[in-house]
Amino acid sequence: MKIKSAQKLVGLGLVAALSTATLLAQRAGGANAGAFGDYNDYEYMKQQLGITGPLRQGARGSAVNDPNYANYDETKARAKSPVPPLLAMADGRPITTAAQWEQRRKELFELFDRELYGRLPEAAKTIKVTWEVTNTTEGMSGNIPTITRTFVGHVDPTYYPAITINIGASVTTPANAAGKVPVIITWGGGGGGAAPRGGAAPGGARGGPAAPAAPALVGQALPTLAQLQAALPLTEAQVAAITPILEANLKAQQDLTGLQATSTNLRAALNDKIGAVLSDTQKPLLAQLLNPAPAARGGRGAGGAAANNPPFPNGAPSWQQAALSLGWGYGSLNPGSIQADTGGNALRQGIIGLINKGQPRKPDDWGALRAWAWGATKFIDFLETDSLVDAKQVAFEGHSRYGKATIVTLVYEPRAFSGFVSSSGEGGAKIWRHLVGEQVENLASWNTPSSEYHWMAGNFLKYAGPLTVDDLPVDNHQFVALVAPRPVFISGGEYVEFNGAPGHPESRYSGESWQDTPGTFMATAGASPVWKLLGKKALSNDALNLHFDDVPNAYDVLKRMPPPLTPLIDGDIAFRQHGGGHEDGPNWSTFMIFLTHHFKSAGLKN
Repeated sequence: MKIKSAQKLVGLGLVAALSTATLLAQRAGGANAGAFGDYNDYEYMKQQLGITGPLRQGARGSAVNDPNYANYDETKARAKSPVPPLLAMADGRPITTAAQWEQRRKELFELFDRELYGRLPEAAKTIKVTWEVTNTTEGMSGNIPTITRTFVGHVDPTYYPAITINIGASVTTPANAAGKVPVIITWGGGGGGAAPRGGAAPGGARGGPAAPAAPALVGQALPTLAQLQAALPLTEAQVAAITPILEANLKAQQDLTGLQATSTNLRAALNDKIGAVLSDTQKPLLAQLLNPAPAARGGRGAGGAAANNPPFPNGAPSWQQAALSLGWGYGSLNPGSIQADTGGNALRQGIIGLINKGQPRKPDDWGALRAWAWGATKFIDFLETDSLVDAKQVAFEGHSRYGKATIVTLVYEPRAFSGFVSSSGEGGAKIWRHLVGEQVENLASWNTPSSEYHWMAGNFLKYAGPLTVDDLPVDNHQFVALVAPRPVFISGGEYVEFNGAPGHPESRYSGESWQDTPGTFMATAGASPVWKLLGKKALSNDALNLHFDDVPNAYDVLKRMPPPLTPLIDGDIAFRQHGGGHEDGPNWSTFMIFLTHHFKSAGLKN
């Protein structure tokens, strides 16, 4: 009963994030059935691939006694096939020059496009998006005056009138900036992103280990009206709007006591609902109040600093205020307004459906991750015409599934200057062949709590059917390397084996074990030599004499993985494992410090 209530609640919290078109797509097929009738998209894709039987079941993250329980034993983590070499051509010739790497990039893009993330249709490259400023608000963040603008990008309505796409975005910049400002754009909202679909586990960890009871954290999830009033404070109109929201969510929290993962989703949904009636100055304070430090670890939630994390630049209380104090801006891009985060007939809606004119995907067509990255491309197109933003310095941030969206954006949009890839897991900045936590079969699933096949190209389904992970022609250290030579920060939370035993002292971090931070380190370190090849600095911490200029074996590099809280940010590719669970907050301050090495700003006027 509680789990069903959690799923219903989180779904309600996300409704506001989806466009009208994508919401309609999630209902029974819509008006674009055409000759295909009321078809099953997943089965139709299998039919195109010649797969007649069921796909293999994904790993189970919380059923300890299930024979398909996820692996967290490093001695069992190696796939049968080796991780492909990074600096070698398809024919085995070693790569020793930048020109050779450029040739190899073309080979890799072909493989990733065809087999994993899908091809970008030609029409998507040229379709016109007209951007409109829908609201401009002047405010204050601390002592810095701000300008917050919201935007809607209208995709050409004449291309296929049956589907309407309006891309939602916003940007906040310091009103007293001395010039155009660099900006950080978060996927799905700031400081941790929007809540995920489903109620199983945080972010992209749907189907992952169910977090055990954490009464203290759950009890802190919903502040009282008095606490909000003291921290913000609130106007009378805001009190009137927020009171019924708190009352409704308090009952929901009482139904969900003991489910930390759902509480995380609840706080994120509450942040969205209350944030809708707050000023720009109040929103960062709300995020801090809703995401207090876990008592045992000293972390702070969405964007906070703590004793075991470095302070924000200029002593700012949040990453947003730190950005403004440095003469930067920040904003968000709504992925649901581009493509719904679901499969089925939704893939005949959104931008994928629009470009296909309501028809089903072909096996090498793009999935939702590539579609979200397309939306980032169109937003950069607009920012290049903007008078306030330096479009040559746009960084993207995303956590969990939006961490995947961030690395995909960086790979496929060369104008994206940098990024913060948080806990991206399988399909993101993680080695596919590191068999820990979530696996290929989970991402290829449909009609399960995971249901993630829509993120990928249809061809990807083969690797959970007749083929296996050993048949993948690539691995994701090669994908990360396609970002080079631009600066990128990749991160995850503390990896702790989850065994489901009552009283297991660190089980609360099992959701991050599902994401496989060691596998993420393998991909990051494994990609690092390309930065050196291109004349940039590889993954490193100079003070500790940790350098990853040469990584001959992706598995053996785990022996050199530093402990949590060790920042590897002295190079142009960076990594940090924070000391908490499935959240991005504890690594925000380190990312901001890393970005100060790369962003150039005119600062603020006196």
